Amino acid sequence: MSEANIPPVMRVLMDEDWGSLNSFSDFAKKYKRISPEIAAQAEYGYENFEYFEERKPKDHSLVITAGGGLDPFSGRDMCSEPKCRIKSAKEIARTLGLYADVITIADPLSYLLAESKKPTTKQIRWLLNQMLILRELYPLIEAGIIRFWSGRVGICKQCYRNVEIEIEKVADDLSEQLDEYIHVEVIDDHLAISTTGIIES
Repeated sequence: MSEANIPPVMRVLMDEDWGSLNSFSDFAKKYKRISPEIAAQAEYGYENFEYFEERKPKDHSLVITAGGGLDPFSGRDMCSEPKCRIKSAKEIARTLGLYADVITIADPLSYLLAESKKPTTKQIRWLLNQMLILRELYPLIEAGIIRFWSGRVGICKQCYRNVEIEIEKVADDLSEQLDEYIHVEVIDDHLAISTTGIIES
């Protein structure tokens, strides 16, 4: 399998020596040091990498797109504990791998890491969990059984405008309902926004 078929940021992450990934503090310390480079690789990859949907699959090949609870990276509809996620990833890969020539998964890392030049603790913890899954599935990725698509969904201009109109309507309705809970003021050179009580409402 050519490395050209693996999103660049995944290759960078897998080439790095992270040790056992058992220590969050060790992982966080190292990741913070190299996060600007990781973010740059992720941004470049997301903009320039040729994802699977941009290529024609081989004739008569069975391509399964794993989404929702079948996507081992999503964390939806499954236990969020790392051990459970690894177990689920193995089971999903084995099950779908029996039938599919290619399993496609939306790129779980490139876009989000491109936006994480100064990652928070929550973002680093999320990445550590993704790394555990990535490490488990990497042999299948290298073999070309698991391939990635961008996660971007195409939409025509008219449909996009219709969505924008609906969003504007909902935003207007919400702003009227929640107006009393949102307080905005300028303090020195900063804009302060308080949303106390908005969750309860």
